[in-house]
Amino acid sequence: MKWLIKFTTYALLLLLLLFIFTYIGLQTRWGASYSSQFLSKFTSYDIDVGIMGHEFSNPGEFIFQDVKLTAKNSDLSLDSRQVVVDVNWLNLFSGTAIKRLVITQGTLSTTVSPNTVLFPISATILQFENSQITLKKGNDTVQVAGFTGGMTPWKPTENTPFGYGDFRFTSNQLKFNDLAFKNIAITGKLQQQGTEISQASAYLNNGYIAGTGKVLNDGSIMVDSLTMNKVGWENNVDFDSLFGAITSDKSLQVKKVELTNVDIQGKDWALSGLSTEIDQLSFVRGSWTSPKSSISFNVDQFVVKDQQLSTLIGELNINGDNLNISKLSGYYNKGIFNLSGSWQRNNQVLTIDDGKLAGILYTLPENWLSFFAQPTPAWLSGLNIKKFTLSQSLLMNIQPQFPFELTTLSGNIENVDLIKQKQWGIWSGKATFNADSGTINQVLVRRPFVEIRQSGKSSAAASLTVSTDKGISKIGLLVKQEPKKVPFLLRASGSNIDLVDLNQWGWAGFPAQVIGDFDATLQGDLLAPSVAKSLNGELMAIPLQGKRLFRTVVNGVVTSSVESEADLQPTEPSLVEPLPALSNP
Repeated sequence: MKWLIKFTTYALLLLLLLFIFTYIGLQTRWGASYSSQFLSKFTSYDIDVGIMGHEFSNPGEFIFQDVKLTAKNSDLSLDSRQVVVDVNWLNLFSGTAIKRLVITQGTLSTTVSPNTVLFPISATILQFENSQITLKKGNDTVQVAGFTGGMTPWKPTENTPFGYGDFRFTSNQLKFNDLAFKNIAITGKLQQQGTEISQASAYLNNGYIAGTGKVLNDGSIMVDSLTMNKVGWENNVDFDSLFGAITSDKSLQVKKVELTNVDIQGKDWALSGLSTEIDQLSFVRGSWTSPKSSISFNVDQFVVKDQQLSTLIGELNINGDNLNISKLSGYYNKGIFNLSGSWQRNNQVLTIDDGKLAGILYTLPENWLSFFAQPTPAWLSGLNIKKFTLSQSLLMNIQPQFPFELTTLSGNIENVDLIKQKQWGIWSGKATFNADSGTINQVLVRRPFVEIRQSGKSSAAASLTVSTDKGISKIGLLVKQEPKKVPFLLRASGSNIDLVDLNQWGWAGFPAQVIGDFDATLQGDLLAPSVAKSLNGELMAIPLQGKRLFRTVVNGVVTSSVESEADLQPTEPSLVEPLPALSNP
């Protein structure tokens, strides 16, 4: 029996000596190195610990210096000057043995995926102190410098690599892709349905940002409050992609947004000096879901591709299915505009109640005629202008086929419907325009007057009267508005004009300094691939002295002839007669 007592005593002494030597050895670089090699061999991590520290006065706290950890099967690495593990011995076998895990001056880098576990342990508190973190997920990269903060509890799993719990941190710098924030402070909570931000603030390009909200797992965003002051942001997002974001299935809910003097520059668009207030606005799939909301804004400059608006001011509000435009004003092409109206979501009709445009210098785009041949955008099924006034403006068409210019242009539009069944046209109402002077294909004209009106269910009529050097010319136009073609009939007459002007208007071979009258008719299709080649018609010119001159155009080709003895006497041209009905080409 004595031998058994002695054996047990010796064994306990050996175990105590082994524990003492192991305890002392682990606190040496040799012991820490050997332990690191042992752990690396039997785990899925390469581990390198410089030295371990422990004091019996604080038995649960273990301090590891110069820690390096690299996952063998994933993109995870940690290089930390110090790691403190605070163990609760009473919960050693309950799964919550680690009370606190503190990483000081660490550099953490990993690629986050659904099966990523940042650390194969859990802790009541995970804390970083002055650390650097790089996280990659898909095409997004987050880089954090001077990170101090943590999360409680810390219980990561394969499906939730960050776990669920409360978090709070500050950082000197946080870079999300190309966005570089400074002096960041964020408090929030990771939940099963998403991430809640209870308080966040940062500086972006010397501007201040603060806000609260939620980001749900499906990508939906809920903004409780957002404040931005003197923020500048550059990105590579093109303007068309902005509409793609609005029409996505991910919802956007805004309770309160206040922006002051914000500058945003995209790939082909820019906003400068933006200040806005948004109250109670929700968007999903390109449409609002909030019954009432209001938006007010002013912008120093708004640039989209090659178009620019300045001093843009707007006041909008949503009431049910109506988007009411109480005010929208600004400067465009050196002119000023001001309008009010509404857009109805149920029938997609835009109504301009009152609009004014003054002093604009506008050049028609190259494809302006083909633009009106295309169906209207998906969001626009009707456009009604109740009242619109144009004054002191300049309109130019610089296309070489038939350039024109109207100076000091003024006009009035009343009760005009410009869209019917997704097709552009003049479907009701009347518009009149007049100018002091202008040019029509390099021919100087004075006091041009234009009237455009509806004529029948599917037709529109226009008339133009201009004065030339000593004479006057009149043009009447009747068009039939069809979905894929717009056949037209044109009648023109002139009195006491220089017939050489007709050469500039497409009729060739008239001599200079020959005064006379003319009468012409043309038929064609405004939507033909080549409008010129669709033209058919004739012209008769009557010089004050000499024989009558005739021109005939067939499929855009002009031929000429001179009066013979058998020709009938000319009739006096006039456009006051009703225009004949269009023939079906």
